[in-house]
Amino acid sequence: MNETTQLPLTLLERLKASRPKLEIVETKGLGRLYMRRQTGEDHLKISALQQEIGPTTLEKLPASTWAAVVGAVMLLNEDGTPAFEDVKAGYELLKECDAGDLHELYKALMKHHQGGASMEEAEKKSSSSQTSEPGTN
Repeated sequence: MNETTQLPLTLLERLKASRPKLEIVETKGLGRLYMRRQTGEDHLKISALQQEIGPTTLEKLPASTWAAVVGAVMLLNEDGTPAFEDVKAGYELLKECDAGDLHELYKALMKHHQGGASMEEAEKKSSSSQTSEPGTN
């Protein structure tokens, strides 16, 4: 019986240990950013925002706009709480940032993004968006 009570505790310890740690990312344009690897909840929020934007639009998103979508969910305050309680409002604010700063954010997010677009797809998107017309990236 003692073993049975230890199993759930061990599972809880493993679950707590699997929570992503807060990481500091230094950027030139946006300064110090806080983020962590994506959680299941983050993935759901990103998917919901992508659905709101629309699937046909998503295929045409430049890397900087993808960074605004994912950044609205993944960026955190110093204490680890979400930087944007309203993900849609965060996206609206981020997409208005300088495209160069958003591209830098994109590269930082690619190191922390798990799920959604694969690394290869994201890199392909980044390469293709680099050749897009000025003002669209």
